[in-house]
Amino acid sequence: MSCPACAAARASAASGAYFLRCPWCMARLIASARPLRRLQEAHIEACRRMHRRDWEQVWDGVLERLQRNELIEPAPPTCPQTGLEGRRSDFLEGGNGVVPPAPQNAPKPRKTRNRRS
Repeated sequence: MSCPACAAARASAASGAYFLRCPWCMARLIASARPLRRLQEAHIEACRRMHRRDWEQVWDGVLERLQRNELIEPAPPTCPQTGLEGRRSDFLEGGNGVVPPAPQNAPKPRKTRNRRS
């Protein structure tokens, strides 16, 4: 199951969405606080409080992702909603489902002047 915050990050690097149950999102959140050490420590502490007993196991996965610089969950080979195959960048996940990209050979919109009425 793909994390919706990771899907938003794939669509736009400036999405700012994080889901603290997702190890990729935790790694991205911690990395986004660099070089502010105190902010990183605060993010780590918030994640630790959320995971409580499972923290040691979760933290190992987060550290591994940080070391490999894997900050976004890998995309599935097919879109879960439509079954489209291909690279994940071939489609974007929108709020109401998947929106396919505009065809590459589509005509460009015409430029219009702003005319006063």
